[in-house]
Amino acid sequence: MSKRVLVIGIEFFYYLDAYAFAFEKLGYSVKVFKLHSWQHSAKEKLKLYIKQDKFQNDYCDKQIDELIETIIEFKPDEVCAVSANYFYEFINKKVFDVIKEYNIKSHYVLIDSIKRFST
Repeated sequence: MSKRVLVIGIEFFYYLDAYAFAFEKLGYSVKVFKLHSWQHSAKEKLKLYIKQDKFQNDYCDKQIDELIETIIEFKPDEVCAVSANYFYEFINKKVFDVIKEYNIKSHYVLIDSIKRFST
């Protein structure tokens, strides 16, 4: 049985697809979880109707819950997180705790970002 890899991140110039393709070529079973930044079209459409911070927090919380659910259901051996500028909004202690609880190896690829993380 091949190892399973979950590739997560913001869709950014096909980086996620490139990583998924590379893992598949190496014989891994791959699932891609695309995070959608609140700062794109939804912000422009809703900024007059709701408070931006509340929407950002609620939307990010929903995405985090979906990511955790995907991790639990897919049961990856490894997580490859590809980071762009908005990545810090989504990956938080809840996600790290699930990764640690299930003893999942994690890799973080940081691209075009000033933020840096250590685990």
